[in-house]
Formats: sequence, C-alpha cells, structure tokens
Amino acid sequence: MTSVPIPVSAGEDVEAPLTWGQRKIQRELLAYPDDRYLAFLLVAIPVIGSTVDEIIGALSFVLNESESLRTIYPGADRQRVLGSPGYALELTEGGTTESAHADMMSTRFGPTDLPVRLALVLRDGAPQEIAAVLTHMAVDGIALEFFTSRVADVLAGDTSPWQAWQPRQLAEAQRSPEGLARNARTLAWWEAKYRSAPAAVFPTPVATPGDPRYVEGRMVSFDAATALRTLTHRTRVSPSMVALAGLCAILGEHSGQPRIAVSSLSANRSSAQTLRMMGTLSQDALIVVDTDKPFDDLAAQIWESATSAYTHSTVDPDEQQLVREKVDADRGSPFLRDTVYNDVSSPSIFGQPTPPHTSAIGTTTITMEPSEFMFVSAYATVFRMDSTFEVSLWADTAYLPEEVVVDLLKAWERVLITAAN
Repeated sequence: MTSVPIPVSAGEDVEAPLTWGQRKIQRELLAYPDDRYLAFLLVAIPVIGSTVDEIIGALSFVLNESESLRTIYPGADRQRVLGSPGYALELTEGGTTESAHADMMSTRFGPTDLPVRLALVLRDGAPQEIAAVLTHMAVDGIALEFFTSRVADVLAGDTSPWQAWQPRQLAEAQRSPEGLARNARTLAWWEAKYRSAPAAVFPTPVATPGDPRYVEGRMVSFDAATALRTLTHRTRVSPSMVALAGLCAILGEHSGQPRIAVSSLSANRSSAQTLRMMGTLSQDALIVVDTDKPFDDLAAQIWESATSAYTHSTVDPDEQQLVREKVDADRGSPFLRDTVYNDVSSPSIFGQPTPPHTSAIGTTTITMEPSEFMFVSAYATVFRMDSTFEVSLWADTAYLPEEVVVDLLKAWERVLITAAN
C-alpha cells in the first residue's frame, strides 16, 4: 500500500465553540463507544476514467473548501479548524472498497484525529473507487451525500462556489441573542413533549435475549410501494410520513400502548445558511402520536406532529438533557428514547437521480442478518419508496426477538396495503 499526500493549505488554524449538533454527537460518541453505526460513516465514490492526480486534486479542493473536514476537537466544547491538516490518500492495488473500509474502521476516531480517512482502490494501476470513512463529528447523513456529490462534481470540472455556512459560523449564530431566545422557546416545546410522551415504546425486556443479541431485518415490497403512492395521493401527506404512520400503527398495536413516541433523525437545514452546510446538524425530532385511530387520521396527526417536531429539532443538547431529567424526576421514570426512525430514501435532496429499478411487480422478500450494538431498542430505516418499499428494522433482541422483527416487517407492509384498499 502506498500513501500519497493530499495538499491542503487553508491558512492559520482557527478555534471556535462546538455547534449544538456537534456537541450532541460528541456526547453520544463518548457515552456509547461500541456503537459503530454512530462512530463511522462510509462512502464509496466511483472514479473510473479519472487519473490519480485528478483524484488528488479533487479531494484537495473539497478538503480546502469545507472546514468540517479539517476539524479536530482538542477540548470540551472546542473545535479547531486546521489550516494544513496533512491529509494522505492510501493507494490500494487489487483490493476491494469493502476491505479498504474495514481497514480504515479498525481504529476509532480520537478527538484529535483527522475526521476523514481516504483510500483509492486501483485495478492494474487504474483508479476504480474512492473509499472514505468519516467521523460523525464531521458530517451527518445529508452532508455525507454532499461530500460524495461534491467530489464527483469537482472531478467533472464543476468548481462553482459552495454556498453555505461553515460550522463555526453556525456556532456563533446559536450563541447570539436571537439564537439563545429561540433556544429558550424550543426548550419549552421539548418539556411539553417529554411530559406528553410515554417513557418507552418497549418498556419491558423479554426474558432472554437472542444469539446474536442484535439483528437487522430488511424488507423489499413492491405491493407496499404501490399502496404508499395511493395513500400519499389520498391523504396529501408525504410518503415518508405515511411510512412512519404505518410504523407507528404496528408499534402501537405490538406494545399495547395507545400513545407512542418515536425519535426521527433530523439534520435540520431549514435556513439558506445551513441548506448545504457540510457538517453535522444531527439532532432529534420527537414525534408523539395516538395510534388508536383510522389510518388517514393517524397520517394527518403524524404530519402535524412531525412538522412541529422538525421545526423544534435544533436545540442546545445540554440544556435539553436538563429538561428531560426534570420531567423524568417529576414522572418517576426516565424517558428512554428507545425507538428511532430514519428516512434516507430521497436522492433528489442531493441532486442525484433516482436509481433505476424494475417495474413494480414482484414478491416481498425479508432477510435477516446479525448486526452490532446501537443504543436503542429498535431502529427503522427507509431506503427506498419509489418502485419498491425497501426498509430495515434493527432490533435489540432483549426487546424484540428475531421472529417478532419478521412479524413487524410483515405487519408494516400489511397495514399500508390494507389502508390503501
């Protein structure tokens, strides 16, 4: 393996406070060191037809441009943007992107490690794919797509300015009088939500966890995709929220609770300054709904609750934690944040075309795989909602045995089809 330097020179080092999103991720990384889903974000960028020098030039451009890709974290609530970070590209001949990712994930990111690890997979000396591993402190899911598309665009010759704040500008805005006043209003919203939410969707573990302890079921359904289009047209609710309505319906039925709370991941880019920000804005949108109602009414309630939740998802995480602990003490039981929803199905958000697929005809498939630790009980991900409905349900078998995961995925499909009909 050969290491080639990537020239990056952006002036002097600069220090600033953390953004709220950075502080939330930093706290979670410290609290849950075994959560590899949280620790590593992976990307593969096809580069067939480009030379090694062209690839180094594109990476140099993007690393110079985006401060979060040059930032380390030397102390509590501090970020340091490095002017000359000393990046290098590892050239791997004859290997695979998967093996390159595995090598780069063999060591966790430390607070003062460079936030991006880069390798170039070659075949007979010709570049095939850039393999990159990024820390969640540098990017969230949306910014990961920005990184991917930006490198590809620069390789194609597009070097038009990237119009967005850098994270330290956002940190300054969050600490301004206007930012602090907005935060106070948001904290009041969170207190009301915590008081209305049940403590957990899965408050009681099963007798014995399975082996493996963590599993992930993945479902591909053509019929659910057809149902989703019908429901979206009829309810005038977005596909993502219709899918979430189906999930909440089955979780309410399974748990026996008429009201449930689901944390939907939010990378809130609601302003012109943050719309294309390369950084981590990852925070929660807490959606609290009553599930014992007809599906169309549930979808409408989900839409209303989600609109408010995403609006109030940007908040100081330390002060938010104090509010949560206050409500926990008053209620006598902690809010567990045990169920998470994550929709990653919209390539159009990033300017990418929808991936091609066959016509919407086929059988439903469900596959189960062993997985790794996450600090929740259930984590639902939506991958596609175009010609297919492709979703996964990760579970801690201490709360959801493997056979229950399969049943819940089947029920998710069934509730959408039944509502559409």
